[in-house]
Amino acid sequence: MAEDEVLDEEFDEDDEESSGGGGGGKKKLIIIIIVIILLLGGLGVGAMLLFGGKSKKSETILSSAQKTGKLVNAEDQVGVNIFFFKMPKLMINIRSNGGESSLLGIAITLEIKGGAQDFATVQSLAPRLNNRFEVFLRQLRKSDLEGSSGLLRLREEMLDRANVAASPIIIKDVLIREFIIK
Repeated sequence: MAEDEVLDEEFDEDDEESSGGGGGGKKKLIIIIIVIILLLGGLGVGAMLLFGGKSKKSETILSSAQKTGKLVNAEDQVGVNIFFFKMPKLMINIRSNGGESSLLGIAITLEIKGGAQDFATVQSLAPRLNNRFEVFLRQLRKSDLEGSSGLLRLREEMLDRANVAASPIIIKDVLIREFIIK
């Protein structure tokens, strides 16, 4: 019987150790559940900010711009919205090498990186952008526009001038839709 009492005491001690560890296990389980809930909540908020949550004002701007035909919405490779703003066609007299003037007809589209607010801002800045482009184009000679390198320089200069005029909005690219020299 003495052996039974010793075995019972050892068994009771094992039960106490395992039940004491169970309380710590419950705490760990609660902490793990809280961490998982916080992670899922953070992912949900991040997804909402990234993919949804358009305001009514931005939807109004987008719908009015799409009706006028000045807006084409696309999505960049990294998921950032980009918009295309069609500038009015410009007809500019440029100088020729012989002193006579030539007529340059150019139609461009601006690629805007950002949201609907940025598009609306660029739309309101269109007269300033037109003025910058006209002043620059009037300085050009016909020989400045010859070849593919001339067109590349023209696009780069127009992009620089567009970014200065529309700052802090980022104009990602200047796309030439139409280019005629008469």
